[in-house]
Amino acid sequence: MKMLRKLIKRLSSKSLIRNVEEYSLIAQIQESLLKMYEEQNDLFDELDVQNIIMNKVYLRRFFVRQNGNVPKTIDMIKEALIWRKEKNLPHITPSHAPREIYEVGAIIQHETDYDGNSVIYFRNKYAFITKETRECGVRLLLSLVYLQIENGLNNNKGWMVVNDFTDITMANCNAVEALSVFRIYNKYTPEGLRKVIFYNVPWFAKHILKSLASMLPSEWRKIIHIVDKGSLHKFIPPENIPSFITNPAVRFQTPYPPDVKDIDHSDLELIGVKPEDKAAFKAFFDKLLKE
Repeated sequence: MKMLRKLIKRLSSKSLIRNVEEYSLIAQIQESLLKMYEEQNDLFDELDVQNIIMNKVYLRRFFVRQNGNVPKTIDMIKEALIWRKEKNLPHITPSHAPREIYEVGAIIQHETDYDGNSVIYFRNKYAFITKETRECGVRLLLSLVYLQIENGLNNNKGWMVVNDFTDITMANCNAVEALSVFRIYNKYTPEGLRKVIFYNVPWFAKHILKSLASMLPSEWRKIIHIVDKGSLHKFIPPENIPSFITNPAVRFQTPYPPDVKDIDHSDLELIGVKPEDKAAFKAFFDKLLKE
């Protein structure tokens, strides 16, 4: 039996929605989405209906992302919720990631920036993508992003990402995969991303970054920062910076929920690993853990 995510606590929208006009537009969006669900009740996952459609503060994040355009907001939420159901995202919790993934420590949420926005670290030296790990990586990353969005709803906080390029090689620089993840994020996630930091970028990766940045929308280019080694404290309080940044030679022990299971006992299909790919998936992480 799948472990369901808890329902998000419904928040009062009075303090987070700017005025009566905005409230009315968001209520219109909510009504349209509920009508879709009533007419086709297998269109969205029931948890997303309760957690997203019934939550005007959540809907406002999509509304802001679409610059207050009601039809575009409705279309975006519809597509996002259909995609989330297809990928099982409403049912994926931090406990569903196998223990080995935590032990590798490629994607880590750790503390906040100066403004109280949560910080996700992506450690590019572990960014080896295979056909057996690609789908799982997308699902776990986007479920983590949505979790940060949900955690920030009650105090109007967002999140930022730090791409840590420490100790990477050319094998870690996959522009095609990076653009693929960006397109998924751009299409299906609401407002909330505050900054994108590229930290400790070696010379051979800077050209790739500049080429990628030129293909991004202006709203993204405005929040991108390339940060030299030792300068991350300008964005994040020193006491909130994890030890793998301050002392990369020491292996970082990623905290994980107490009920996390190893690969052999995890629900791999839920997170996008096909039964026939289990052996290769396990071998991939076993290899990373031995390095």
